[in-house]
Amino acid sequence: MKYYTEKSIGDRLQQAEEAIIIGQTNPELSEVLADKGYTEALFEDGAQRVAAVKSFDALKRQQLGSQVVATAAMQSAYRSLRLSLDTDRRIARLAVGDNEEYAFQLRLYEKTSRRLSDFILQARHFYTKVQEHPEVMALIQERYNLTIDVLNQRLTEVANLEEALRDQQYIIGQMRAVTRQRREAMDQVDAWMRDFNATARIAFQGDQPKLQKLGIHVRQR
Repeated sequence: MKYYTEKSIGDRLQQAEEAIIIGQTNPELSEVLADKGYTEALFEDGAQRVAAVKSFDALKRQQLGSQVVATAAMQSAYRSLRLSLDTDRRIARLAVGDNEEYAFQLRLYEKTSRRLSDFILQARHFYTKVQEHPEVMALIQERYNLTIDVLNQRLTEVANLEEALRDQQYIIGQMRAVTRQRREAMDQVDAWMRDFNATARIAFQGDQPKLQKLGIHVRQR
């Protein structure tokens, strides 16, 4: 059984499925296994366990596709907003000049965070606070055409990025849950195979060809 569990999940699942089919359909094997308690109902139980793992596999592949799309959308929104924020903060620095109070309140010289959640907070802070200073707004509108409408559009982009990040994190959370469920379902397949392999080794003791038909590894002495 150690040889079996050292295999990947895909290989173990394939071996389990093949063992169940052959154990059911091969007359010279099925009759002996039936005498050991492996009835149609027991084989069906094994088949259902295999089907459960396959179902989680399919769901995980579907979620992976969704994650790729969500991540691409999030990264696109981030790159666009990052470029806008870097440009708009440079404009604001030029506008306020040596006014340290404005620079401090707008956090104009704060290093842009690489952590996405912190970056969102930085962007929202800047685009909200700059509108609270009429003197700064007058300068950036007059000299650089950075209007209220543009700043509000930037706040909309901040909200869109935040939503895109939530969507991506939600999908990742769902994928982790499905991965856990698939692992638990695979544990059930492994348990079924442990019992099946042990029974088959007893039923076909010394009959290496029949054991190999069931995918059971026989060590050569």
